[in-house]
Amino acid sequence: MKIKFLLPLAAIFLAGCAAPMKTVLFDSQPRGAHVFMTTGINEDSAKGARDYLGTTPFQWTTETEGDGTFKIQSAGIPFYSSFVQSVVVFTAEPPNDTTNLYTKKEVYHGNAQFQHADQVPQGIFFDLTKP
Repeated sequence: MKIKFLLPLAAIFLAGCAAPMKTVLFDSQPRGAHVFMTTGINEDSAKGARDYLGTTPFQWTTETEGDGTFKIQSAGIPFYSSFVQSVVVFTAEPPNDTTNLYTKKEVYHGNAQFQHADQVPQGIFFDLTKP
């Protein structure tokens, strides 16, 4: 009898542990931009290694915090990071062999003490035709 009670309880517990996910649609004008993501404790430090996400248009699914904000890993960030809004920077670079197009960036801030984080958007659009 105890086993019948514990199995549904375990299923509810395990379902509650799943990290919330959100899908973001990336697009650009013109299409075919290469999109990269970097993270850091601020925009200047987010210039290091970057992850290639895809070529527009595409959908990208990411893990989020419970409040719908970006889950930013704090690897290497010192203890004072609770007062510093870490960032996620998305960079769109024009397709190869194109002219008169510009690289664009979108910056989203994470949680910090006394500062609200940016919500993960439904989509991110880059207009590479404007400086």
